[in-house]
Amino acid sequence: METELARKVLDLKARRDAAGGTWPAAVPGIESSVCKGARWTYSVAPDGRMTLAFSRGFGGQPPPTFTAASRPLH
Repeated sequence: METELARKVLDLKARRDAAGGTWPAAVPGIESSVCKGARWTYSVAPDGRMTLAFSRGFGGQPPPTFTAASRPLH
């Protein structure tokens, strides 16, 4: 699952960079997962932050979530 998250985040970062620093409003197919019965949720907040979250956790852990600002922080 970590590999899947990393691939999705790298794809999103490439799309953000191609769009001049703004996360895409939607990405067709991003919700798919290699884990049967699970899905990813992608959203962009009004302040420009992006969140990518998995639908379930494993081993009592919360679902993996990745949040990032629209532009890289320096």
